[in-house]
Amino acid sequence: MEFSSLLARTDLGDRQKTVLGAAFTTFGHYSYARTTMDDLAEASGISRTALYKIYRNKEHIFRAVCECIHSVALEDASRALSGTSPFAETLADAVIARYRVLLNVGNAAAHADEMAELYLSLAGDLATKFEADFRVMILAAINEAIASNRLTLPPSIPSAETFADLVGMSVNGIKKYAGSITAFEDLARHLVLGLARP
Repeated sequence: MEFSSLLARTDLGDRQKTVLGAAFTTFGHYSYARTTMDDLAEASGISRTALYKIYRNKEHIFRAVCECIHSVALEDASRALSGTSPFAETLADAVIARYRVLLNVGNAAAHADEMAELYLSLAGDLATKFEADFRVMILAAINEAIASNRLTLPPSIPSAETFADLVGMSVNGIKKYAGSITAFEDLARHLVLGLARP
């Protein structure tokens, strides 16, 4: 997924989309550290003054890029959770949908290692928030599936909360060590199906 197609799915104004699209490309070309607000204004086709009226600084722009990526990822996960497949498959689809957005956009970015480090240092609070939002989403789905007899927790897992945490932590580990998006998706699906099927 290209960042431009992701931006098209947000409800941001046209000028914001232009700036964030230009920023994503410019950060990738020059690196975040070497990019200036002048570079971002020029890439966006607007004046520096106009840019400052939209975003306070380069960090604000970077965080807005991260927010766009995460909001679309959560939207995709939510859509997958509304599917009609057996719950184990629906949950696997949701987990994969959420991370597919993150991994595809991350892998498409030049200077991906720098961007990953910056993500933790400049937007770590956003990462924490979106992780918590995703946990709330899947926990609600797990509780609903238990109540409607679409899911029976394995005897070794004492609660829906433990199940949600186990899925989240395990999938994060897979994301960290899987060598490709395909490998991640295969492993994540096997994990979720193994946990969610009685």
